Amino acid sequence: LLAESYRQGVRTIVSTSHRRKGMFETPEEKIAENFLQVREIAKEVADDLVIAYGAEIYYTLDALEKLEKKEIPTLNDSRYALIEFSMHTSYRQIHTGLSNILMLGITPVIAHIERYDALENNEKRVRELIDMGCYTQINSYHVSKPKFFGEKYKFMKK
Repeated sequence: LLAESYRQGVRTIVSTSHRRKGMFETPEEKIAENFLQVREIAKEVADDLVIAYGAEIYYTLDALEKLEKKEIPTLNDSRYALIEFSMHTSYRQIHTGLSNILMLGITPVIAHIERYDALENNEKRVRELIDMGCYTQINSYHVSKPKFFGEKYKFMKK
């Protein structure tokens, strides 16, 4: 995958292993160890292929506390964090959670924005989250393959 990504023009990859209590509980040390192995393999693919450390963080109050204490990583040790919610999380809960993260001085990148019932077909809500300072991430096949998913994700291409 690294070689194919490089062939397609990718030069930087952020490793975003899941961090979710009760589901993905691999110790941080093991994740870091595996990351270093992948980084070494990437050097064999190409000298200019950068692998950065990060996480996909499932939002809970526990995760918020760990972010505050720097116990779980942001994206490449930056002020950005990839944040995931349950697909059934209400808009109010999503908004509150993202506000809590912003108050830590961390900019949320909302993972899989196409999956949330509260945001589906609701450009106004998505725009509101962007306007408050969040970024969004969407799986490319939802916008590149509309014949499989219909037009409900069309506005997310913007």
